[in-house]
Amino acid sequence: MFRKFINFYAEFTLKWYLLILLVGVVLAVPAYKGACKLFSNINTDIIYLLPEDYQSVQTLHKVREKIKGLGHLIVIAESEDREKNISFLEDLSERLQANPLVAKAMYEKPGFDFLDKHKLMYIDLADLAEIRDRIDRRIQREKLGGLLIDLSEDEPTSFNDIVDKYSEKYPSGSRSRYLESDDGRIFLMRIDPTGEIGDFEFSEKFYQSIQDEVSKVKPAHEGITVHYSGNVRGRVDEYRSLVRDLKRAGIIAGLGILLVLLIFFRNPSVILFIFLPLALGMLVTFTITYGVLGQLSTVTAMMFSILAGLGIDFGVHFFSRYREERRKGSSIEVSLKTMLVHTGRASWTSAITTSITFLLLMIVDFRGFSEFGFIAGIGILLNLASYIFLLPALLVLAERLKVLRWRQAGVAAGRFLDPHKSYPHARPILAVTLILFFAGIAASFFMHFEYNYGNMKAHFPGAALASYKHRKVHKRQNRPSVFIIENEEQAQAIKDAFGEQKKKLGEESVVDTFKTVYDLEPREQDEKIIVIGEIKGLLEDDVLEKFVKGKDKEKIDKFKKSLVQEKIALEDVPYELKEIFMGNPDAPGTVGFVFALPELELENGMTAMRFADQVAEKNTPKGTFYSSSGSIVFADVLITMVRDSQIAIALAFLAVLTF
Repeated sequence: MFRKFINFYAEFTLKWYLLILLVGVVLAVPAYKGACKLFSNINTDIIYLLPEDYQSVQTLHKVREKIKGLGHLIVIAESEDREKNISFLEDLSERLQANPLVAKAMYEKPGFDFLDKHKLMYIDLADLAEIRDRIDRRIQREKLGGLLIDLSEDEPTSFNDIVDKYSEKYPSGSRSRYLESDDGRIFLMRIDPTGEIGDFEFSEKFYQSIQDEVSKVKPAHEGITVHYSGNVRGRVDEYRSLVRDLKRAGIIAGLGILLVLLIFFRNPSVILFIFLPLALGMLVTFTITYGVLGQLSTVTAMMFSILAGLGIDFGVHFFSRYREERRKGSSIEVSLKTMLVHTGRASWTSAITTSITFLLLMIVDFRGFSEFGFIAGIGILLNLASYIFLLPALLVLAERLKVLRWRQAGVAAGRFLDPHKSYPHARPILAVTLILFFAGIAASFFMHFEYNYGNMKAHFPGAALASYKHRKVHKRQNRPSVFIIENEEQAQAIKDAFGEQKKKLGEESVVDTFKTVYDLEPREQDEKIIVIGEIKGLLEDDVLEKFVKGKDKEKIDKFKKSLVQEKIALEDVPYELKEIFMGNPDAPGTVGFVFALPELELENGMTAMRFADQVAEKNTPKGTFYSSSGSIVFADVLITMVRDSQIAIALAFLAVLTF
C-alpha cells in the first residue's frame, strides 16, 4: 500500500509539480500569519505552566481578582540634596495624576500622621510596659545623681533594642513621612497601573509612559539620578530579553544549518530545496499550535530552533538519496520513487518514534513539558509530510530548469554502500563510542538541578543597581503570600495557626508575620492606655526639667506627643491604611498577607518550597484556608517539573524501545 501510494505520488508530481508548488504557496500565506500571531503572544506568567485545577493556581486567580493588577513600578530618585528629592517627586506626582495609565502614585507613607500620633498603641503591651519601667529606672538614677538622659546610648536603660525590633518590621518607621533611606539620599515612589501587568503590551506602554513623564520633569531638577524597580520593570525586561534571545537563537540556528549544508553539498541552490519544505512544515505547525494552545510559554518559546534542528534531518536524507540515485544514472522518476519509498519508509519510522516520544509528554501536568511535547510531536510529523509533499515538486522544477547537474562518473556510494567491503575503522569508532557512553553515565552522577531561578534569569545591570538602591529604603523585597478571608474570626484562627507553627518549628520557620485589616485595630487597648498614662506621669517629674537639656529635651517633647490615651476602632483608621487589605470591593472578603523573613530570597526554589510548605495551606478550627503568590506557584512548578521529568524520561525510554 505504501509503495503503491508513493509510486502514484511520484508520477503525479512529474506531471503536476507546478500545481503542488502553488498549493504550497497558498498554504504558506495563512500559515505565516498564524505563526506570527503565535510568536507575538508569549505568556511569561509562571502560573501558565501549571494546570488550572492546582490549588495554588485557583487561589492565585482569586487573589488577582481581589487585588487587581498585583503590579507596580518603583521610581527611585537619588541625590545629595534631600529637599531636591522631595521637590522632584512632588512635581512628578502632579504630572502622573493626569496620566490615564496611572491608578496611584505614592511617595508618602499611607496614614503617616495617624500612625505617628498613635504609634504607642500599636506596639506590644509587654514592650510598652518595658519602656515605662526603663523611663522610671532612668529617672530614679537621675534623682540619685546619675548621668543625664541620653536615649541614644547603648545601655540597659536605653530603647535601642525596642526601636530595632520595630524598625525591622516597619522600615524607617515614623521617623519620616516619606519612603526614604536613612541618609535622605534615596527616595521611592510607588506607581500602580490601571491595567493588568500580565498584559505585556499594556505593561510596556505603562513603563514607557512613566519614563516619558520622568524625562519631562527631570530637567527642572538638576542633579537627580533616577532608577526604576518593581515587578513591572522585571516583567518588561524579561519579555524583551526573551524576544531578543529568540531572534538571536533563530538567526544562529539558521546560519549554523546553512553553513553545514553549504559545506556538505557545496551547492547554494540545494539550500533552497531543503529550507522551503522545512519552512512550510514549521509554519503549519505553529499555526496549528496557535489554534490549539493560543500562545507559547517561556519553555516552548524556543521551539523554532529545536524544530529546525530536528526537521532539517529529513531534508538532508531525502536530498542525499535523490542525489545518489541521479549520480548513479537513474531517471528522475526512478530517483523520486527510490527516495520516497526507501528513505521515506526509514524517515517515517524515525519520525513516528520520535513524535510518539514527545506526544507522550502530553499526559504530564507540567505545561512546559506537555505543550513542548505537543508542538514537537506534531512538528516532526508535519515537517516530514512537508518534505514528502513539496520536495519532489521542487526537485522536478529544478530538473526542468536545469538548475541541478549531476556527475555521472562512478558510483557516489563509495565504500559505505559497498556490501563487499567492511565498515571503515569500525573497531576504533566502536571503542570511542563506548568510552563516551560510559563517560556520559559517570558524568550524570555529578549533575544537579538548578533550583535558584535568580541564577538562570537574564542579568540586567541597570535593574540590579536599582534593586540595590531599593533595598536602601526597603530591606524586604520578597512578596507576601495572600489569603482571602471573610471575617475577624477567620483572621485570628489563621494568625493562631501561624503562632503555633512558629513555636513548633523554631528556627526552621521561614514565616515572619501575618497581617490583616483587623491588625489596624490595636489589641489590649485598655491596658495600653493605663501604661501610657503611667508613662505620661513619669515624664512630668520635675527632675526632667532640671537635668534634661538640648537634644534630649527635644526627644522627650516629641515622645510626649505620642502619649495619646484614646481607644481606636477599626472605623477610626484612615481608609488609605485599610485600602490594601480591602482590595476590589466587587470580590468577596478581605486580604491577609503572610510575609517570609526579610532576608529570604524566594527566587531560590529550595527556599520557595519551604515557604510554600509552611504557608500554602492552613488547617484551623474555622476551616482550611489556602494562600497563593508567585512564590507558591513557583514552588509548585518546581515540584511538578521534577516529578514529571522522571515520568517523561521513563516514558521516552519505553516508547523508543517499543518502536
